[in-house]
Amino acid sequence: MQREGRTEQIQITGSSNGIYILAGLLVIFFDQLSKWLVYFFMAESESISVLGNFLLITFIYNPRGAFGFGSGAGPLYIFLSIVAIIIIVYYFQRSHHIERFLRLNLSLILGGALGNIIDRISHGKVIDFVDIDFFDINIGPRTILGLQFPGFQIDRWPIFNLADCAVTIGTLGVILYMITHPNFASRKMAESKTSPNQ
Repeated sequence: MQREGRTEQIQITGSSNGIYILAGLLVIFFDQLSKWLVYFFMAESESISVLGNFLLITFIYNPRGAFGFGSGAGPLYIFLSIVAIIIIVYYFQRSHHIERFLRLNLSLILGGALGNIIDRISHGKVIDFVDIDFFDINIGPRTILGLQFPGFQIDRWPIFNLADCAVTIGTLGVILYMITHPNFASRKMAESKTSPNQ
């Protein structure tokens, strides 16, 4: 009876993963489709106005991280993305069909990470094209806890892609979940200790 119950739980887990797998696959599909259209129909550095100067489609290659942040160490970003993917897949295997909001956001992160990995492997860089003028950010130099920060300023948002959007939305969702479920980590540790051996 215990073996049958375990088999049923695995079957439920597999079927419940379908919506999350689909979410990740949709992120990859639309991300790669949009990049394919930009790659084949636009020249590098070309811009097309969509909503005046507020929203442009600008084709650039980005050797850095999401939204152009970080250094140009492509292999490092591939490594970090693979580590993130392994962690997310591991959590999916351990969490079964619970925490749906959290798992959906992890699916977005997973799809976005894979979308940009595909770019780095095929092009050596990431294709970015969403060029939008949200709002200016101007943070002057200041000292916090005795540490000097040089400040930060941008007049136009860094160019990004749909994979970056998915990763950002997913990350914000995970942070929101952690804030609204402060006992999540301790509860998961307790569950892992009481769960039967794999």
